[in-house]
Amino acid sequence: MTHTKTDTSALSRGVGQGWRLFSGLGVSPTLCGQQLRSGLAINVDFKANENADFSIAKSTMWQLVALEEDLRLFHGPRELVQARALVARELLHDFTTEQILLELSELENVSSDLSRFGCSELVLRHPDVSVEVLKLDAQLSRKKQWLSRSFNQSVERPNWQDAANQQLTNDVQARKLEYYRLLSTPAVNEMIQDLILNEE
Repeated sequence: MTHTKTDTSALSRGVGQGWRLFSGLGVSPTLCGQQLRSGLAINVDFKANENADFSIAKSTMWQLVALEEDLRLFHGPRELVQARALVARELLHDFTTEQILLELSELENVSSDLSRFGCSELVLRHPDVSVEVLKLDAQLSRKKQWLSRSFNQSVERPNWQDAANQQLTNDVQARKLEYYRLLSTPAVNEMIQDLILNEE
């Protein structure tokens, strides 16, 4: 796709220069995966000087980073980078049950990796790293509690709906019976009452 308009967010690359595509900080991998499956358009504008400008079309969830400026590999150990990203990720209140399970699964994996990292020699030698590990672990625990409550509510919601429907059905039946009782003769009502007593 050729992009003809000037785009301030475009990344200019020359021969032999590369770039990486990253999801934005705090963006859920579930949402990124959905967009990748539906297709992600990247505009390419070829210049006369053998350069090309790259930009992402209609997306606020992604960013293009020049290869030589990619500092993500230098932001600390992988366990800390993953935990920070997971803590920063926004929690959406309209998650489906399946999405909540995916989030919980990822959180469990990241928490497990962080716990093992917290016992490593590197952490024991650096108190500041140990403090960050404890802080991230507490934040992940709070996030896990929120997701667990959301999961329980999403599972119970259909049961509440069924119970509400059942209650509505019972109310309608009760009103019908009351109408029948009012329209029936006293003798018929007495006979029905006797039948009920005999069944008991």
